[in-house]
Amino acid sequence: MYTIYRCVPLVWRSPGCVQFGADDPVLIDGLSPADADLLNLLRMGVSAAGLYDAAARCGVERTRAASLLALLDEAGVLVPVGPPALTSAQPGAEALAAHLHAAPARVAEALAARRVRVTGPLAEPLVAALLRAGLSAQAVGSAEEAAADPDALTVLTAVWAADLLGAGLLSEAGASHAHVVIGEGLARVEHPVVPGCTPCTGCRVGALSREDPGWLDAWRALRALRASAERADPALVALALALAAARLRSFLVAERLDPADVTIALDGSTTTAAPAFHPACDCRLPLAAPGAPAAHPAAREPLPAATGTNRAAERAG
Repeated sequence: MYTIYRCVPLVWRSPGCVQFGADDPVLIDGLSPADADLLNLLRMGVSAAGLYDAAARCGVERTRAASLLALLDEAGVLVPVGPPALTSAQPGAEALAAHLHAAPARVAEALAARRVRVTGPLAEPLVAALLRAGLSAQAVGSAEEAAADPDALTVLTAVWAADLLGAGLLSEAGASHAHVVIGEGLARVEHPVVPGCTPCTGCRVGALSREDPGWLDAWRALRALRASAERADPALVALALALAAARLRSFLVAERLDPADVTIALDGSTTTAAPAFHPACDCRLPLAAPGAPAAHPAAREPLPAATGTNRAAERAG
């Protein structure tokens, strides 16, 4: 099945020039009325076997149709060829599929296969955000419960102070995890910790304790307050949860490790910092038995990476 991503807008700048996309427009110029008819058919979907017959009915020669398909594919707007079941999916997967230049249904299946467990005071609203993003997410009562499923990724939500003990337990279980922490004026969406591959929570604790010897005692006092979600600014919470859902979705489906921690301010501004391994932490050492660690996401079959941006205009004629 040949079709164009439904989430990519198509507008005509002139009778012979079409624009695909709004963020980073791609132009194809020199099109004939017959080419335009074929593009309209492709928007609805044309079977691979019937493509050239459909092109002929539009008045487009076989070589011309092949050239147009090549341009559309280079522009990143043509869904990769596959059976009809793999070329359509719910709208939620369309934009990510177009970004990855992958079949929407394949992206939807990959999203649903990546299990996410969420703990803490913001578990329910984050689960809702993850479900809207197409992921298979579930709230659990504790990190101990989440550790029983080490193949899932666990998100530890907290207000004021991160769940360090839960993170340590998940690291010992070989389970990937991440923190979302809401403060009084800042929110942190931290990188996924993949045991043995990315800096762990202990690395950050070591760095903070070196800068501030009283940091750990203050953390204990803050955790003892057991702050609820009602203590957090609702706009800040909404921003943090939306960002967490987007970043976790990208990590789980695109399967690329580029760890970064994002801090969000009340005014919506963000800063990004790269985490570092602490020299005194042994988290880079292989995990010992019992229990093999969860497989790193990159060990699964990856979806295609996104193509480059700032594409130049193309001419079909």
